[in-house]
Amino acid sequence: MNILILWNSASKTFIEGLIKSMGLTEIKYVTNRKDFKISEIENFSQILILAELYWENVDWQGYEIAREILHKIQTSNKAPNIQFVSLLSRGQLYDITSGISKYFVKCFNHYQIPEQTEFHFEEYSVAKWNYHRKYGLTKDGILDIIQHKLLGVVNQPAILKKYVHDAIEELRLIPEIAGKEINDLVSEYLPDKKELEKFIGQLNTSLIRRIGELSPKKAATDIRDEKKKSKYRILLVEDQKEKLSELKSLFSEFYTNISDFSDGTEALKEMTTAGIFYHTLITDLELLAENQKFHQPKQGIELLEFSERHYPHLARRVITQLGTRGVKELLPRMSESDIIFKKHLFSLKDSDSFYDFILKLDRDIEKSSVLLNMQGPNTAFWADITRQGNEGGRFKRYYYDLKIYNETRFNEVWNKVNETVNNALEHPEEHTIPSGFIKIEDARTWLEENDDEMKIAFLCQLLMHRLIMINKYGNGDLVFYKSDKNKSISYFDSPFWAGPIPHSPKQYLNFVGFGQESLKSSTDSKQSEITFNLKYGKLFPEEVDFIKANSRLRKIRATDLYDSFPEFCETAFEAYQLILKEILQNRESSRFKFSYPELWFNATDIDEDSFIKFFKLILHEENPVNDVKGSIIKNLFLDYDDKFDIDQLPKKLNDLVKELIDHLGFS
Repeated sequence: MNILILWNSASKTFIEGLIKSMGLTEIKYVTNRKDFKISEIENFSQILILAELYWENVDWQGYEIAREILHKIQTSNKAPNIQFVSLLSRGQLYDITSGISKYFVKCFNHYQIPEQTEFHFEEYSVAKWNYHRKYGLTKDGILDIIQHKLLGVVNQPAILKKYVHDAIEELRLIPEIAGKEINDLVSEYLPDKKELEKFIGQLNTSLIRRIGELSPKKAATDIRDEKKKSKYRILLVEDQKEKLSELKSLFSEFYTNISDFSDGTEALKEMTTAGIFYHTLITDLELLAENQKFHQPKQGIELLEFSERHYPHLARRVITQLGTRGVKELLPRMSESDIIFKKHLFSLKDSDSFYDFILKLDRDIEKSSVLLNMQGPNTAFWADITRQGNEGGRFKRYYYDLKIYNETRFNEVWNKVNETVNNALEHPEEHTIPSGFIKIEDARTWLEENDDEMKIAFLCQLLMHRLIMINKYGNGDLVFYKSDKNKSISYFDSPFWAGPIPHSPKQYLNFVGFGQESLKSSTDSKQSEITFNLKYGKLFPEEVDFIKANSRLRKIRATDLYDSFPEFCETAFEAYQLILKEILQNRESSRFKFSYPELWFNATDIDEDSFIKFFKLILHEENPVNDVKGSIIKNLFLDYDDKFDIDQLPKKLNDLVKELIDHLGFS
């Protein structure tokens, strides 16, 4: 691990002592601008930067240096983990910074010294790196994020005014990015301004115009030549075969994998069996039979609804000859920029507007990819559909929607959750955790009937309860849920609850999203006691990160294999999830479902024996690995092999992975 530390010379002794106490080696310290060589950045996998860097008499230069680094490294397979250190808390930094610096505070890990004296150095996501470099930290990207946050709350009057106010404050902090037109509009804004929707419309128009001005201007043919063909898989549906051929030709300039259908029923069948392997659905809204008179049994709107419910990771786009008003009636949440109107089809080729459509589609695919597995709890309250096939509470979907479409609020939620839980565990008599729960019978409709502030408050509460359990109990641990004879061990009687939690552990665990085994209740009414063995099930990625970052929890919650080879285990877990999902979807035989049990719920659960079992199942299954599963293994494990020496794995695993790669013919 090569670590670069950018610091002020005056306090270099302090950071050297801190790093030395952590036992870290291969460290390079740079304490002035002259010694900072941007050309050497690619030699480092970890970069620790003092936010208050004061080189060349420039305050807060740490964030400017970070931006230079971000834009210097262009290759997609290198993503150094940039982290910041400051004397101030992250909240204080967010309040005093503006523009690009505020973005770094929001999106990158920060340590406050001297309160935090242990730093964690882990591999950084390449996809996340590219998102920051190509979008989030560009001037047009910053405005695009503000614009999308505004559009996301237009139909939510309860929180509209607050979001408009927040957007105005953000724009006031970046006048050079916003430009004159937006600055003039912002200066006229009053908090109690009437006709708020009209003002939002004006602001939205100005934002679109300014984003266009800031976006790099290139001729359509230049963009086409520069953009490599993507391997994203497209499901294309259009009833008129001539237009379908024209559309396929149009999209084939940018995508290599396009499956085209003129029949809605066939398209639905394809989505049902292989939806997880597509990245986007592009469909005509009105699908007519061959005589072009009557509707087909399955319409484009039904395909869109099905994909949203069962495959939320798919980016959805529409082709239509309806007018804007007709589309808005059918799809009120769809942006006009996500629609191709047939009357413009003949003029799309080589047009700037179509390349903008393609670039936005690629961005949306990348952002939505997190929804492919939606790692997290699957109890009736959290799931879209219960195990009995009924409508679930869909709260997990809400969690991921917030994560993708309102990253600022999502990060605020987790900051609040972590702070509240830490305070409650350290000082249980002084800090409380909210504990009011809704009625179980109201769970299915609760999200639809409440505004965003209520949803976020309840999500905060649920995540706090989950984090309390993760801190207190390991997977499979015995939990004394209620114990009248010994209230010091009774979870129900913990001192930090603001009010009573449900008396029924089954009801409580349904809301919190954990499971239980061996539920036992004593029959002695005088000494009632309820115990169970806790089942974590699937944790949210942020909860796994929480365990990884906490040395105490990581030691007792993660397996030895994960502790030694976290990147390899996470790669294996990703392959396992996709393969398991594909098998259970396409094989009705119970034999296959029995052969592929839930070996792991989280990457931290992987041990050597279960890993070997998983790969032997793949190697020795009849008709062992179809093209789809083989593609998953190839893309994940061969890419992994490029950045990590598989020979470092334990011998059994090393031999098995090599056998698998040879067996599939990928070596």
